Amino acid sequence: MKRILFLIVLAALAAGCSPESKYLGVWVEPVPGMEGEFQGVKLEKGGAASSVNMQTLVYQNWALHGDSVVLTGQSVGNGQTIDFAENFTLRKEGGEWTLQAQDGSVVYRRNK
Repeated sequence: MKRILFLIVLAALAAGCSPESKYLGVWVEPVPGMEGEFQGVKLEKGGAASSVNMQTLVYQNWALHGDSVVLTGQSVGNGQTIDFAENFTLRKEGGEWTLQAQDGSVVYRRNK
């Protein structure tokens, strides 16, 4: 009985340590020109994504591809809707995890 309980606990711990678990949460950057305001993306279990404080960049999904995170969604504005996919890399800088766009244009930090 103890062995079965141990295996159940071990399986539950392993499930919480999935490769995707370190990416889950809210990732933000300051809004340029708006002190104290932030924008970014929320990454959820199962690959769902949503935008944080952004009306025209609508994140919808995310997926791991090797060591990259691919965020997909739609850019909405100026009477057009354009599908997009952005590649990000998880990095640790000064003890803090960041999601950085591969072109360096965006750096999101995990919201605390």
